[in-house]
Amino acid sequence: MAQDVALSRRKQGFESPRERHGKSKLARKSESAGPDIGRFAKRASGRFGALDIQNIAEQIESLSRADKREILSRMVVLPTRLLKWRYQPALRCNSSNASMREARRRIADLIEESPSLRDHPAEVLEEA
Repeated sequence: MAQDVALSRRKQGFESPRERHGKSKLARKSESAGPDIGRFAKRASGRFGALDIQNIAEQIESLSRADKREILSRMVVLPTRLLKWRYQPALRCNSSNASMREARRRIADLIEESPSLRDHPAEVLEEA
């Protein structure tokens, strides 16, 4: 019964967490970026002159803005948690520690996917 449900979900395009885990984050992000990118890829398939370069550039820029917003969000949470950790030791808990690790990991993942964002966390801190 469970195998039938899993097979049915796969036929509909759903992936299990194990299947998603094997894909790179960039592949997952491009899949979640919407049907536009897939449509461009299918249309282009070897015809680079037929690509809508302006639209592709806008899509890439949009992904970059989203990554920058996520880094900004993480950079707001991380210093706040670090200050609380340092100056309120009585309130330390595992969830705070996990939150700091998660923020650091997500920032590192974003930088790994987009090396051009390597300096962005420092820029965010300078602006604050």
